[in-house]
Amino acid sequence: DGEGMILSLSLARRWGVDDGQVLEVISPRPQLSPLGLIPRNRFLPLQGTFSGGRLAEHEGRIAMPLSVARGLLWPSDRRLDIDPRGRDVEELASLIRERVPAVVVETARDLNRPLFFALLLEKTLMFIAVFLIVAVASQTLVSSLSLVIANKTRDIGMLATLGMAPAAIRRSFVLLGGLLAIVGICIGGGLGCLLAWLLDAYEIIRLSESVYVVDYVPFRLRFDTDLPLILCATLVLTLGASYTAGRKASRLEPVVALRR
Repeated sequence: DGEGMILSLSLARRWGVDDGQVLEVISPRPQLSPLGLIPRNRFLPLQGTFSGGRLAEHEGRIAMPLSVARGLLWPSDRRLDIDPRGRDVEELASLIRERVPAVVVETARDLNRPLFFALLLEKTLMFIAVFLIVAVASQTLVSSLSLVIANKTRDIGMLATLGMAPAAIRRSFVLLGGLLAIVGICIGGGLGCLLAWLLDAYEIIRLSESVYVVDYVPFRLRFDTDLPLILCATLVLTLGASYTAGRKASRLEPVVALRR
C-alpha cells in the first residue's frame, strides 16, 4: 500500500537509511527524451524493512507498489511462486483453487507436461522390457520342469496307475512352479529394493549439474503401484509356465510312462 518502498533489513543497515528517508530508484529500462534515451527514475520514501532470510537473493530484494514497479520496469504477469515445503503439491493446489477461485493455479507437472510425458513413456517402455525379461525367464522354468518330468516319468506313471487323477498331477507341478516363483520373487524383490534404496540414499550415480537439473539419479520405490504390479505379473507368468509343464505331465499315459 502507498507509494513508498520496503527494503530488506540487511540492505537498510548496509546503506544506513531509516524509515521516511526518500531514496532514488533508477531503472535499467530507458525512456525517450529530447536528449535521447535516459534511464527511468522515481523518488520513493522508505516505509519499512523486512527480514530477508539467509539467502543473498532474498536480501537483495526491494518491495514497492506494483504500479510503480510497472512504470520503472516492464509489465508483470503477477505470478506468485509457492514452495510446498514437503506438502503434497496436488493437494495444496486444490486447496488454493478452493480458497482463491479467481486465480489460475499451475503445478510443476502442469508447466512441464512434455517432460513428464517423456518420463511416463520411458517408464512404460522399461516395464515392457522387464515383462519380456520375466517372460523369457519363465520359459527357463518350463525347461526345468520338463527336465523334472523327464527324470520322474516312471514315478508319474506309478502315481497315475495308483489312481492319481491327471488334474492332481497338473496341480502338483503348478504348486512346484509357484513355490519356485515365490522364492525367486522374495529374493529378487528384496535385493532390488535394497539396491534401489542404497543408490538413492547415498546418491551413487552422479550426474553433471551443468547438463541436468538434478545432480544424481534418484530411485523411488512405489510400494502402492509399481512394485506390486511387477511382482504380480511375474507370479502370473511363472504360474502359467508351471501350468504348461503340469499339463504335459498329466497327459502321460501310465503304461507308456512305466516302460521308460
